[in-house]
Amino acid sequence: MIHVFVTSHGGMAEGILESVEMLIGKQENLTAITFGKEMGVDELEECFQKEIVDVSEKNQYLILCDLKGGTPFNTASRFSFKNENVAVMYGMNLPLVITASLEASEEGQTLKKLTESLTEQLAEQCLKTGKEGIIDIEKMISEKNKENDRRKKNEKYQINQG
Repeated sequence: MIHVFVTSHGGMAEGILESVEMLIGKQENLTAITFGKEMGVDELEECFQKEIVDVSEKNQYLILCDLKGGTPFNTASRFSFKNENVAVMYGMNLPLVITASLEASEEGQTLKKLTESLTEQLAEQCLKTGKEGIIDIEKMISEKNKENDRRKKNEKYQINQG
């Protein structure tokens, strides 16, 4: 089994877990570990130690973090350095968590295949978001208005020709 953990600063991990449950139902392999405002590194490490147990080829862990270099990422990474059956990724978002949870549940899935698949999907998602996600709203409205004006002119022309 591949267990998927989501971890973040503050309530992001719990929020993503709640959203996943709303969209695809409760996932038995999905757990949130939150680095709370009042927590220290040692407390966070204890949370991971309680959850990451009996690590083996048949009991693997994927930890999805909010960002690289933060306390949740650094703490989780220590577990992956110790064991090849623990993997850590950052850049957690809702589509990635849904995909990770569903793909982790597939029969015959391995941690290596899962992380390769997610890395590829995350890279594609970043490229797409980078290209489509930055919008100059004024330019977009101006282009839509020009397109509508052209359409109206064509309609008038067709009516006058008819």
